[in-house]
Amino acid sequence: DETSCNGTTDYVATTVTGNRDSYQVSLSSIPDGATITNIAVTPCASKNKSSGSSVMNVFYRLNGANSADQGSYSLTGTTPVALATTNFSSLSIVKASSTALQVGAVYTSGTGGARLSRVATVITYTPTAPNAPSNLIANVFGTSTIVSLSWTDNSSNEQGFWVERGTDGVNFNFLATTTSAFYNNAPGSGTFYYRVKAYNE
Repeated sequence: DETSCNGTTDYVATTVTGNRDSYQVSLSSIPDGATITNIAVTPCASKNKSSGSSVMNVFYRLNGANSADQGSYSLTGTTPVALATTNFSSLSIVKASSTALQVGAVYTSGTGGARLSRVATVITYTPTAPNAPSNLIANVFGTSTIVSLSWTDNSSNEQGFWVERGTDGVNFNFLATTTSAFYNNAPGSGTFYYRVKAYNE
């Protein structure tokens, strides 16, 4: 939860080879059903002692299972600094509401120990398109010029619905967006066609 790589003022440290430290990553901004394709991890670290050599790796933990260790950072000095980013690429993790992700570091080898001031991550994902709505119904009540549209919502991951209108059933123009499964329109006189799409990112 650190916002900056802040040198010697705030860090955890170890001199025990194999020690791991990891932190929970909030996935609330990633919609369920999206596919996580890359986890980029950027540590801020140094040695814990001025003498000796130190090698540190980073990893992620998905639903309690650790990934392979990567990075092979040769640590220097005793003031944590931002290190290169390690990418865990070519992933195909389908995010669910119960998916738990952590990122962290492991002290791999050496006698100088490791200091970790921060570990940052960027998650790359591809959202899953929502299922199309169905059963679009347009009702005009009596002599009213109001067309009442309603449809069946077949998805749980849409951000809303995109409503379009046309005059020939082939070419459509954007009309409005709504988060409800209904929409009222006053198109005037004539024959009109409507189309509704579910959308997300």
